[in-house]
Amino acid sequence: MCADSRTDSLAARLKRAEIFDEYFGWWLSQRPSFAERLEWLDLHGCATTAGALSRLHRSSEASVWRMAEAAKAREVMDKNLPKDLDETIRKALKDARFSEVLGEISHEMLMDHLKVEHDTATLKLKEKALRLKTKEVEISQERLEIQTCEKFIEWMRDEVAKGIASGSLSNSEKISRLRKRFFADVDQLEASGKVVLPK
Repeated sequence: MCADSRTDSLAARLKRAEIFDEYFGWWLSQRPSFAERLEWLDLHGCATTAGALSRLHRSSEASVWRMAEAAKAREVMDKNLPKDLDETIRKALKDARFSEVLGEISHEMLMDHLKVEHDTATLKLKEKALRLKTKEVEISQERLEIQTCEKFIEWMRDEVAKGIASGSLSNSEKISRLRKRFFADVDQLEASGKVVLPK
């Protein structure tokens, strides 16, 4: 289990839990999404933040891991080459294999980093749009409240409306008559037969 610590890097935590190589091997073979990586780390007792995970893939420890993987590939090639192969050719083939694997992993990490940056930028844009929409709703709510209060003040000055509101009619009848008084389109709707108001 890895204990969280602000001064403790994720790479160090993974190494202490002895899952550093396992994590990167899994990442390279499976190409998991960012969310899947966070879930994997959580399941393996090293829950972390998106920022810490992003830093892990750009860390010096990740660079050392890339070099180690390339070195392993070079060793495998060395074992599979004919024993009587010229040493110069052997070295050239091993070095080429090392460079090839290092390049492939480095490319994968670069593409992964660009994708994470893109996803992060997209998320930030969505969050900004949500904040703007929330602000619009707040402004609309405030505007509605102000307009309602203004209308209330205006209607309180209307003696006919006061008479309707304080009369003995039922609430539905009062609302119907007040709507007819203040909203001209109600009369038009009633005249067209689209709505029938109680008398």
